[in-house]
Amino acid sequence: MNSITERRVIHQLKIDPKISAPKIAASTSNTLGRSVSAKTVRRVLRKAGYNGRVARKKPLI
Repeated sequence: MNSITERRVIHQLKIDPKISAPKIAASTSNTLGRSVSAKTVRRVLRKAGYNGRVARKKPLI
């Protein structure tokens, strides 16, 4: 994956922060014409300083 593709992946995350790595991988694969795995997308995002977190569920009071 080259630097242009990495920037594209980061840009997709900035547009929709709740998008999953497999969805980013699928859309990147469609535009590139090559297969990109979700693990590669996660590696690129972690290298850029992003990591996956899930919001804590709060009880309804």
